[in-house]
Amino acid sequence: MSSLDAFINYTNTNQYLKDMKDVLVIYEADHIQDDIQMLRGHCFGRKWKVCPSTSIMGSEAQVVIIYDMKTIHFEALSRAVVQLIFVTTQNSQ
Repeated sequence: MSSLDAFINYTNTNQYLKDMKDVLVIYEADHIQDDIQMLRGHCFGRKWKVCPSTSIMGSEAQVVIIYDMKTIHFEALSRAVVQLIFVTTQNSQ
């Protein structure tokens, strides 16, 4: 995705994600500091779970979206029950 706005637009128009209720979005708090409030607001509006990568112990969801993380740990990967989606933006290296 080119930006958080592009990600939000995609999740609002992708029929699969539009209908999905059991979604967990994981992000790296120190990596997306400027966008955290917008990302969290979007997720809360969709009734999706959203949390920083440091707080995911014990969480699971049908769909897990790993949003723009620099470092991905096993704990984040193992949260998905059915589908795991990686989203990178222009901020990612």
